[in-house]
Amino acid sequence: MKTRRQFLKISAQAIAAQSLLFYPWKNAEAILPSSERVSPSDRPTIAILGAGIAGLYSAWRLTQMGYSVQVFEAQHRIGGRAWTIRSGDSGSPFLPGKHNYMNAGPARIPHQHERALDLCRELGVDLEVFINENRNSWVIGKNEKPYRLKQALASERGYLSELLHQAISANSTGTSGLSVQQIQEIARSFGDLDESGKFVGSGRGGFIRYGWTDGKHERNSTVPLQDWYASDFFRDHARLFEYSSMGSPLFQPVGGFDRIPHALYSHIKDRVHTRRAVVAVRKKAEADFSITVQGPDGRRSEVQASAVICTIPLTRLKRIPLEGLAPELIQGIEANGSEYFPAVKFGTQYRERFWEQKDRIYGGISQFTEHLQQVVYPSHGVHSRQGGVVITGYLNEDLKEAARISALSRAEQNRLVQEELTKIHPKHAKYSVGMLPICWLKMPHHEGAWPTGEHPDTMKSLETFMNLTGGFQLAGEHVAYNFGWAEGAIASSDRAINRIVGR
Repeated sequence: MKTRRQFLKISAQAIAAQSLLFYPWKNAEAILPSSERVSPSDRPTIAILGAGIAGLYSAWRLTQMGYSVQVFEAQHRIGGRAWTIRSGDSGSPFLPGKHNYMNAGPARIPHQHERALDLCRELGVDLEVFINENRNSWVIGKNEKPYRLKQALASERGYLSELLHQAISANSTGTSGLSVQQIQEIARSFGDLDESGKFVGSGRGGFIRYGWTDGKHERNSTVPLQDWYASDFFRDHARLFEYSSMGSPLFQPVGGFDRIPHALYSHIKDRVHTRRAVVAVRKKAEADFSITVQGPDGRRSEVQASAVICTIPLTRLKRIPLEGLAPELIQGIEANGSEYFPAVKFGTQYRERFWEQKDRIYGGISQFTEHLQQVVYPSHGVHSRQGGVVITGYLNEDLKEAARISALSRAEQNRLVQEELTKIHPKHAKYSVGMLPICWLKMPHHEGAWPTGEHPDTMKSLETFMNLTGGFQLAGEHVAYNFGWAEGAIASSDRAINRIVGR
């Protein structure tokens, strides 16, 4: 089973493929030979299927080039998975207040995601720091012993460094070119060992009590290696923030991630048609497509276009008749659309920010090896008197567990969250106002969050999508080496625009 973290590795390995995904809109006219350039008024219509970030971005860039575009969205709203839920929205338990919201889909932008950051700057979408790693957050493994992240990592480094210090000999310095004494010196520094090479605890693991007035600091206890191993946390969870896309700094749009699609939408409102589901696509000729759309009343109409950029999730697209398109494209859609990850997010409104007041946790993520997986504390609204919304569970790793929890009743989900969260925040329930579950497997028009990568033809299909020619192009994070990130949606859209404009 490929986890999302494995695809973080794949995306890094496939970085060379990004050379295909340059910015065609920066010099659009230069792409076209002078003999083929046409005035904006003569440029034909391009149909864009889906009004998530990829669809809206494609439409905006193409209109900047002078093309006529029409965007068709099945839902009543724009944004796709870039969806922010606030007080007053249907089913929302959140209290009034500018900081009380939940990003149901994407929430953060890593500093390496240049397109997403550049787009926010160009659109005027304000950003603030998203605190991803917080070493004062909690970790809890299979042995159900909660530790502060800094406490656990300092102990791991300390005890392993002690073992290295003891084991090193003149015959085991390898190709380092260093003496035994020099390697032991590094080990003592790395693990915060005493001069004899023993690990007896470290201030790196934090303190139970700070003796600012009497000088009597009391350190956190160390975590024995046996307990650390029993937690199973060391295998991957402890390295989460070492992945390229998870390392600091990260950013978030001020006020919610949907600020990005709404900023795009503000430029092309008259081109976007919501509640218009695409039910068929037919290629009539090399530069001629017919798209059948269905309105909320069930009536269907035909739309003619010279080219199509399709951003519909593959779980849905595989059910839409696609006539006249290449067999390898159809096969790729069926392969990568065979199963999407059933990601789950629980957003819980609290009337007081107890995690700040009691636990001294300001932003960041507490991690469970099972069930809730991640608890994400808000990076915004510090000390707000209007409370705050905590993601009291973000299941984005274990496919089977996410599917199981998706299938639970709302009452069962609420009970699970209450019980699990009590393990690290014993009195959280007294501050709770209400919880909102978002199960992407159950979301109409999505049926999951991103491709699982389970199908054996996943990578082959991505190569097919990358090398599409002609007037039908795919865009969206699901057709880039960056599943689940806005950067992939934007990069794949640049590629699709380039292919169409450069024909």
